[in-house]
Amino acid sequence: MEKWQQKMQQKMQQLKNYTQENKKKSLIFLSCILLIVVLFSLSVSKIHQTIQSEQIDSLIMSEYTNEKVVALSNSQIKHKITSGAKFTVLFLDPKDPLNSLITEALNSKKIKNEYKETLFLVSLVYQKEQVKERYNLGENQPTLIYYENGHEASRTVIKKRKNFQTSILNDLESLSMTNIKKIQSTTSSSNN
Repeated sequence: MEKWQQKMQQKMQQLKNYTQENKKKSLIFLSCILLIVVLFSLSVSKIHQTIQSEQIDSLIMSEYTNEKVVALSNSQIKHKITSGAKFTVLFLDPKDPLNSLITEALNSKKIKNEYKETLFLVSLVYQKEQVKERYNLGENQPTLIYYENGHEASRTVIKKRKNFQTSILNDLESLSMTNIKKIQSTTSSSNN
């Protein structure tokens, strides 16, 4: 055991001597190692995001025949909100009891023909708890949120009702209309 410790100490001393004698080479070598580690970390992160996106596309989005339903990842939704665009997003857990009814409704001819906007879908598969907390989502509550100018303008929770397709269409259309009514009432009250 002592021999092993002595050998390790000798090797460490040799390494110290070498680095002191060849400071430039050592610095370049350590910089290269650091660069490789950083590049590897970035590529692993990007590959991980790509895999998650492809899994959602193949497992979740394959169920949707309506081209106006577009998947967004957690990072994409943050970017879309900060862009200030006007859009509606559906936060939906694939295990939610209403998932199949919602999918069927969004694929219906009625919604395909009558709802003209793109509906962005954030599937609560990855980082589910963080997403629910960030966007204030309830458990088993599929939620539609309308964003405008980088802020939530209105929201509604989808519930099981009669004429489910019609009720979802009404929910989708009323989200942006609610905000228009708020703006109109604010404008008219400031004019008085």
